[in-house]
Amino acid sequence: MEGEASGKYYREGFSTAEEASEAIINSLKEYQRRNTPKPMSFDKTSVPGRNDPCYCGSSKKYKKCHGQ
Repeated sequence: MEGEASGKYYREGFSTAEEASEAIINSLKEYQRRNTPKPMSFDKTSVPGRNDPCYCGSSKKYKKCHGQ
C-alpha cells in the first residue's frame, strides 16, 4: 500500500508525501475561498414596519423577532 501511494505521488509530480499533502491542503483552501457563501447584508438603520419580514432573515414578522 505504501509503495502504491509513493508511486502515485511521484507520477503526479511530488517527490514526497508531505509535498502532496501540502498541495491537497492548498487546493482545499482555494476551493473553500471560492465557494464560501457571502454574508447577507442588511441595513439596520431603516427599521422595518411591524408586519414586515424581519431583517435577520428568520422569515418571522419583525414584531415577533427583533421588534420586541
